[in-house]
Amino acid sequence: MSKILEKQGVIYLGIKEAVREYPDLVYKYGFKKLKVDEKSIDNGIFLYVPRNTALEEPIYTCFALFRKGVVQRVYNLVVIEDNSRAIGATGCMALVPEGAHISLEEVYIGSNASYTKIMIHNWLTENIISAVKHITLQSKSTYYDIYLNNSPLKSIKFNTIIEQSEESSSRVDQIVVAKGHGEYSYDTKVNLIGTGASSELVSRSIATDNSKLVSNLTINAIGDNTKGHIECKGMMLGDKASLLTVPALNALNPSTMLTHEASIGKIRREEIEYLLSKGFTEEEAIGIIVRGFLETGFEKLPDKIRSSINIVLDQISKAMM
Repeated sequence: MSKILEKQGVIYLGIKEAVREYPDLVYKYGFKKLKVDEKSIDNGIFLYVPRNTALEEPIYTCFALFRKGVVQRVYNLVVIEDNSRAIGATGCMALVPEGAHISLEEVYIGSNASYTKIMIHNWLTENIISAVKHITLQSKSTYYDIYLNNSPLKSIKFNTIIEQSEESSSRVDQIVVAKGHGEYSYDTKVNLIGTGASSELVSRSIATDNSKLVSNLTINAIGDNTKGHIECKGMMLGDKASLLTVPALNALNPSTMLTHEASIGKIRREEIEYLLSKGFTEEEAIGIIVRGFLETGFEKLPDKIRSSINIVLDQISKAMM
């Protein structure tokens, strides 16, 4: 993939290799927003898309835990220069139950540029995960983030910070199914700094078994004429599970427009009975309801990516039957 991308001036390398070969680029954009101990980094990627470059095919990256007791420390740096666009698809997975994954990621999106990030997590019961992402949007840029986690784990703490300049826009779709005895914590914060910046945060959470799931979503409206909306919906499917979802709107400018909607509930019996009357079994009815609950709309994504996401959503709904 790196060799193919080179023809368009794109750099796609391991982060350590990038530090050796392109130190000026890496340090111009990287190690700025997050506190990183470079000596402790095990791996990571550097993606650099130069100006006026449109990449239609997704760029795939996979991180895997494959030895027991390993602590994997990752630092990723993504730079999308002015008037460019790209799609990144990342899978994080474990082949062994014991192990930890620590990830730091910085993303820079230039003026009038766009970046779509799809991340699918697939962990095991004793995995411990810690992840922090910082995204910086320049003027008139666009960021779209899709995250799915349908796996059991011991604990996960996932923080996302987005800082936006004038007339930039962002959207985050977060789909999480908490399982087993796992503790799931997600914190997404957007700072609308520039005039006319906008953001939409969408969360779909399902708590099953004995899991604990917390989802905090915050929009800080700082600039003039900013807009923000938070939509968080939760579903309880475990008698001993707990689910906390917190939408927070912080207006620091009188010209902003901020809205939110939030709900937590369970599958209603009348919904199941309606589908039973159409000839579905009760298990099929539950799967259909869960599948509809998780759907947030992915029409703008390329077919390859959309089909992969639909496979995951279908697997979730079938598992609930």
